[in-house]
Amino acid sequence: MALDRIIRKPELLQITGVSIASVYRWVANGTFPSPVKLGSNSVGWRETEIRDWLDNRDRVFEAPGDEKPQEIEAERSGTLHHPSRGGHGDGCR
Repeated sequence: MALDRIIRKPELLQITGVSIASVYRWVANGTFPSPVKLGSNSVGWRETEIRDWLDNRDRVFEAPGDEKPQEIEAERSGTLHHPSRGGHGDGCR
């Protein structure tokens, strides 16, 4: 059996592109792999679990050319609904 590589926080944040607060929130919600305890004050994540998590994320666009022009324009103009930003998606800012 091959050993699974353990990645530490800086590499995890670089690979995922999200904040550590998001990581821990998702771990608490059960939507992100849990860290493994390495010592009294250190944790890491199994690389294969992180790669699997990334592979199972929805893609914004499946392939080049699949972009929907109206959604791209709405994103640029700030009228696209962003629940986390309190957007309405109705053109209101």
